[in-house]
Amino acid sequence: MLKTHHHHWHEFLLSRPGRRFQDAHARHLADEQRAHGLQRWLLVGLGMLLTLAGIVLLAFPGPGLLVAFCGMGLIAREFLAVARLMDRAELLLRPAFLRVRRWWRGRRRGRARRDEAGL
Repeated sequence: MLKTHHHHWHEFLLSRPGRRFQDAHARHLADEQRAHGLQRWLLVGLGMLLTLAGIVLLAFPGPGLLVAFCGMGLIAREFLAVARLMDRAELLLRPAFLRVRRWWRGRRRGRARRDEAGL
């Protein structure tokens, strides 16, 4: 089961930004082992619960936005409209994410250099 999730995650990362969620949605629909009936709606319900919890957590310090996006990602697997919305959100948020990641990595490198120098 972990190998399957790892494979799906790898396919997701290889998809072009702006199409990742729609591609994942299409792969999910083509998958014969996907959830049906009650199990499908339980996953959508879990996605909705995570999304709402993430929205509530936005008021507190912590990973509220990440939790909300994880919930939306679960919903996007089942609904094309949500997948399209997530792709648009990714394109809007990607530049800010890349700036923060570049800053974070630079900060870590600077700290490693200071440690090596004994400061």
